[in-house]
Amino acid sequence: MECDIGDGKSASFWFDNWSDFGSLIDYIGEEGPSRLGVPADACVAHAATEHGWRLPSSKTRCPRIQSLRNYLLSKSPPEISRGPDFFAWDPKDNQRSFFSTKRTWEILQLVAPRLPWTKAVLFTFWTTHLDRLPVNSRVLAWGMNIDSHCGFCSQHIETREHQLLYCEYSKQVWNFI
Repeated sequence: MECDIGDGKSASFWFDNWSDFGSLIDYIGEEGPSRLGVPADACVAHAATEHGWRLPSSKTRCPRIQSLRNYLLSKSPPEISRGPDFFAWDPKDNQRSFFSTKRTWEILQLVAPRLPWTKAVLFTFWTTHLDRLPVNSRVLAWGMNIDSHCGFCSQHIETREHQLLYCEYSKQVWNFI
């Protein structure tokens, strides 16, 4: 999630993605709030006054703090006249002011070409996640008269976890993949 600074009152100085450096706590480090004198719970507006940014010393020996100082010098501090901060979802250049699960899924998916079996695998994993696979233990619970043992190894009761994780045959398949 990215944030365009307006009045700076709702964006976190340390934890929101409002600068070119992303989350400043990740960029500067955990000691950042004490080194810059900006509390960890401060909003972006707290790091500015009516005269400009509260800048770290130009004599700092920390290259990242110096980079942040230079960055702040190149940017206008937050102002009430700019309205509220604007939070946008989407790391691509297609920002939206609302969250979309579908769009997030599209972004998180690999950019590799789709293979013919991709949809079947995704469906199987989704069905597995919902615990809807027709494994023998579930089919028995539906009242069908079948053998409850695993169809691969015949040694254990076939459950979702056994079939996909613990069965020796499944382990070999996972190791091959």
